[in-house]
Amino acid sequence: MPGAAPATCCVDFALPLPVPAHALVALVMAPGAAGLPRVESDRFREMAVVLDGVLQGLLQRYAQATFTQPARNAACNRSHHVRERCARWLLMSADRTHSAEFPLTQESLAQALAVRRASVSEVAAALAEDGCISYRRGVITVTDRARLEANACECYRVIRDTFAAAYPPVRERPEAG
Repeated sequence: MPGAAPATCCVDFALPLPVPAHALVALVMAPGAAGLPRVESDRFREMAVVLDGVLQGLLQRYAQATFTQPARNAACNRSHHVRERCARWLLMSADRTHSAEFPLTQESLAQALAVRRASVSEVAAALAEDGCISYRRGVITVTDRARLEANACECYRVIRDTFAAAYPPVRERPEAG
């Protein structure tokens, strides 16, 4: 999917730094590890400190893109209507799961949007009536992505484009003949 962000998998930005561990809470909105490799923390730190290393560049781009998201979310929550924010969040969820169908409860969505669950129920029903999504208990399906994007605020495009710039498409290498 063009412009789609990779599955979000890095949680602790302090991990590559030589500082004591600290407590963080990670909220996983969709189950599964998507086949991502696991790296022990000591090995990760070794790889991350190589100044011209691939991992350090990747982490710097990840940090930039990831720091954009909460800043934009805060402004979005204050400036945009629930329907626009909900459409943004659903599009971001589809991007992160690389699927038009993904697990998401209305309660989780209400927490993410900082609104009452009843508000999410109303907006989800309106988006379903407009043909943007369908939903059943705990599962959302984006049925018309273009229409859903038309309902989203510009924050979706800013966040999507920031991640797309951080992670340009990987070109296939030609096989050696």
